[in-house]
Amino acid sequence: MQTFRDIFQYHLNTGKHTCETLAGKCGISVARLDAFLASTASPGVEELTLLADALAINPADLMPDETNTEKGIRYMSARESKATIREIYRKKGNREIHYYSYRDTAFSKSTPHAKGVILDIRCTAEDDVVQNNGHFQDALTLVLKGRIKGYWVDGSGRSFSRVLETGHSYFARGYVPHTYRSFSDQDIGQILSFTFTQHISGEVQKDLSRLGNDRAKENISSTNPYSNLLSCHMNNSMLKIPELAEATGIERTRIAAFIELNVIPAFYELDAIANALNISTGELIPVISDSDNGLIHLTQAESLKKLRRLRDAQRNVRYEVRDLANTKEASNFRAHHITVSSDVISDNYDIFSTEHTLIFALKNQARLTWLFDGQSHSIELQEYDSVYIEPFIRFTLTSSNRGEVVRFQYPSLSAGDARKEMFIKGTPAIERLVSEQRPWADRQTSK
Repeated sequence: MQTFRDIFQYHLNTGKHTCETLAGKCGISVARLDAFLASTASPGVEELTLLADALAINPADLMPDETNTEKGIRYMSARESKATIREIYRKKGNREIHYYSYRDTAFSKSTPHAKGVILDIRCTAEDDVVQNNGHFQDALTLVLKGRIKGYWVDGSGRSFSRVLETGHSYFARGYVPHTYRSFSDQDIGQILSFTFTQHISGEVQKDLSRLGNDRAKENISSTNPYSNLLSCHMNNSMLKIPELAEATGIERTRIAAFIELNVIPAFYELDAIANALNISTGELIPVISDSDNGLIHLTQAESLKKLRRLRDAQRNVRYEVRDLANTKEASNFRAHHITVSSDVISDNYDIFSTEHTLIFALKNQARLTWLFDGQSHSIELQEYDSVYIEPFIRFTLTSSNRGEVVRFQYPSLSAGDARKEMFIKGTPAIERLVSEQRPWADRQTSK
């Protein structure tokens, strides 16, 4: 975990400063700055502002992250979850409708862009239905109990609805207005909704906000996703269609069709264009949506068709795994229903993820055993208990009565393109990124 000292050293390095040169800009003494680097002193709020101004960054960039995990996990019991219940009412006309009861599952302070909540659907009458305005995060939702009706509005303003049964799951894209109702007060539906964002995290959102609407929208100025990416890289490389045609051997009219029309390049054309632009071919391949009106719905029967059995070295079934409503739009996010078929602890901790994980106990008991700093730890999970697990933690699940859990795997900020860049930089660079201990040059003085 980074300390202020690590972060301060990092920004000294990137700003090409020594304590002496920075002292002249920020008005804080060299001795005080040296104390920050020696971890014998911490800056006050006013000093943080002075440092940030001198380094041309935001004060928040100097603040170390807080964590609420212990030994790599954050556990929340069903009782602790119930203690977080809050009742939500919505107005329709002059009436105030008891709409939802919310409660939390285990969460990490390091992933504010992703959270799981349990909702009891209190609204039961069709006339009481009130759409929300959609929320920033995408959502993967599992119906835990009952029978409910979901309502959505797509990007064209068209309304549609669908009946959802216990065991159904669905993905809904961010900012899709939606709502739910149960069918009777005697059969209140309950869902587990996991909201997340894959790439557009808080820092990206801040960047878009700084750009403003007009410039931010230029990121998606065309309805053709290939055109957006190609135009972006051509502009960045200062290449026009004639120069790109000459460099690739692709006719000008065809390149123009990629940009101006909905013509999709062949892979060999993308490869030639990428070589001319000196970028990876993958930079020109967009994410293709597989959702229907911003929604993917998977029934329990459809999910069961995707069931697979994972076996140990002796060919005994350890887990029965089936997909929930996963999507190509969020390739680093995955949700699975897992039935734990073995009560024998795996010596090799057979479940591993490079991303963040939330385990939610659905039915019967299951035991989570994980490895942290070379030590084995274990906890019993009862129904509706939940556990957040940090990335790169190896763990295993066991049960004597076929316990059932849901596993949500959601991307860390170091996933995707960041992980590719880390691979290029190599292990020594990663060690310094995790905790910067060295100045950018040794034995420097300034005058």
